[in-house]
Amino acid sequence: MPITIVMNHEAGYFVSHYKGAITDADLLNDWKSIFNSGDWIPDTNELADLSEADLSSLTTDGIRALADYFISMSTDNNVTSMKKTAIYAPKTLNFGLARMYAVFAFESSQNIEIFYEREEAIQWLRNDK
Repeated sequence: MPITIVMNHEAGYFVSHYKGAITDADLLNDWKSIFNSGDWIPDTNELADLSEADLSSLTTDGIRALADYFISMSTDNNVTSMKKTAIYAPKTLNFGLARMYAVFAFESSQNIEIFYEREEAIQWLRNDK
């Protein structure tokens, strides 16, 4: 799986780590697997780390499909409920694609912000305001 998660209960968020080349199918299938795993805990903040991801193969349709999936899961059964999602995207392409995702996922349960700096993303997650 090119996307893995590590729950960090002490810090109050989990890290989704994207690594290597990621396709539209990887994006959707990995998140479906994550939500169906025993590791997933709803209502947890997320730090999405795109620093090692090659997202050059993603399409607008693939990003929209993931956003639609999150929206449907949020409204159907609250499985994907996250308080905050901080996306750490230090590469220009990944930052732009993350912004596209944030627009498409506007109706999901996620409060999404995108950051070029990891520490800024973590500070935002830790701020309860």
